[in-house]
Amino acid sequence: MFRAYLQSFLQTPQRLWAYSKHHPYESIGYGSVLLFLALAAKVVIVAAAGVAIVGGIYWMFHEPR
Repeated sequence: MFRAYLQSFLQTPQRLWAYSKHHPYESIGYGSVLLFLALAAKVVIVAAAGVAIVGGIYWMFHEPR
């Protein structure tokens, strides 16, 4: 089962290359959308990590009232 997932994962670039050969305009559009989403997700993950770190530091030194 794991081997099938691994083979599918490794064959993805080949399948995308074949798709782009037959549908060049669509592959540019879909690729651009995927690239934008990946960049946006990276920013969201970095922001969430920053909030967690700052929140932890704040509450570590915050004195209870």
